[in-house]
Amino acid sequence: MSHKNNRSIVWFCIVVLMCGCQRPPDSTLSLTQADRDDICELAIKRYANSGGFKSDMIFVALPDGLDPSDDFMSRFRDYQPKAEKASMAYHDNSASRQVRHKATNQAGALVRVHKLTMRMDGIVQVDLGYDMFALGGGNDSLILSRVDRGWSVKQEIRGVTY
Repeated sequence: MSHKNNRSIVWFCIVVLMCGCQRPPDSTLSLTQADRDDICELAIKRYANSGGFKSDMIFVALPDGLDPSDDFMSRFRDYQPKAEKASMAYHDNSASRQVRHKATNQAGALVRVHKLTMRMDGIVQVDLGYDMFALGGGNDSLILSRVDRGWSVKQEIRGVTY
């Protein structure tokens, strides 16, 4: 190999390393707990009103299957459809295995926020889904962007497979 080719390879490697290693500091790509709560609230409310299903009650699960705190659930106090923690839901014994409230037996939809992913500073992808029956539901993604001190839905991606 010629000396010129070796120099080109070295420069190519330097450029690749520099471009691949340059990224904003982690602090600009992290979310505070307040951001996470605001994003989850917006995504759940948007999804419950436009997610392709109708229900008088939703059961909320946060990433990693966590039950929301009472403080988080207070954000849904006057919200319609009525919102409860996911731990209040069960699948009944019918052939369709309907999602129902443990205490009232009211039918509902289990809405799960699967994952929050920072795409870049101020842009978050929220993967979420719902089920109303053991074998029936859907998965979608929302792209949110930071607007002033809040968040706004910029794009809905329907029918996502996780």
